[in-house]
Amino acid sequence: MESKDRCELCVHWESRPELEMATGVGYCDYHEKSYKASHWCQFFLARSSQEGEQYKRGMYGGGEDEEENEETDM
Repeated sequence: MESKDRCELCVHWESRPELEMATGVGYCDYHEKSYKASHWCQFFLARSSQEGEQYKRGMYGGGEDEEENEETDM
């Protein structure tokens, strides 16, 4: 059986503590659904991958360069 990455390692997956979800369950913002942490899909993006970093920058805006500029603009 092929080893697959778990959703809790995916950039799309988060545990949503404010929704008081059960342990091992999280929300996938790609599918807009709740899944068990062992779910896997073709849209998996590792949180530590370059693609994952780009996804987070696109979602939350900014980047390292902008953070440095904000500190020096005072």
